[in-house]
Amino acid sequence: MSFKDAIEKCDEKSVDELNEVYSSFWQGGDFVSLLIGYFSVESFQTKATWLLKKHLETGNKINEEETSKIWQKLPNLQTWEAKLHILQCIPFLELTLNEKDSIEAFLRENLGSKNKFVKAWAYNGFYELSKDFPEYQEEVKVLIENAMVTESASVKARLRNVMKSGFMKDYFDQS
Repeated sequence: MSFKDAIEKCDEKSVDELNEVYSSFWQGGDFVSLLIGYFSVESFQTKATWLLKKHLETGNKINEEETSKIWQKLPNLQTWEAKLHILQCIPFLELTLNEKDSIEAFLRENLGSKNKFVKAWAYNGFYELSKDFPEYQEEVKVLIENAMVTESASVKARLRNVMKSGFMKDYFDQS
């Protein structure tokens, strides 16, 4: 079965089926490129982004060109699940100066998401962006302080994890 057939037939809500597709195809040299190609197809983007997240979480790295293509595809993501998966991938991806503006726009858009998980991971993404681009650190501190007052419990739970790490830990230990 081809990758296209496998991803087409796979149920995006079945972790077992997604894992089966991953196990069958992850070692192919064009695996990540194939996934990125499906980011533009709404009916496949949740599956493709889940598979990318799985790939990165299992310790695999992707090259600079593939990472750049991911950032270029951000405006094509339509489903909240696909957006969530990419937000969860951010800690594993290089945040580059060339794509900084599109990454920032994606994060800002998702801070306003109606989905609590997407919103929570958008805050996390801003923290990740601020680690590579310190000009965002003060804004991230303010965003998190405000969110800890105004956001839902599920968003606050993710923010508590952010507050325990890196420069955020030092900042919130003093507050």
